[in-house]
Amino acid sequence: MRLRLILITNPQTSGGLLVSCSPDSVKEVLDIFNQHQFLGARVIGQMSKRQEKPLVVS
Repeated sequence: MRLRLILITNPQTSGGLLVSCSPDSVKEVLDIFNQHQFLGARVIGQMSKRQEKPLVVS
């Protein structure tokens, strides 16, 4: 089975592209980025269950 990824970007932004995927597909997604010369792609975090108090990142 062939996996197809569609990345949607907003040309109004000048920052990096944020992509979300399931934990079990991280290696495959990074491999696809590398194949297309996006060599700076990195995992920067992970989602977790909602906690009682909100998490604020600044």
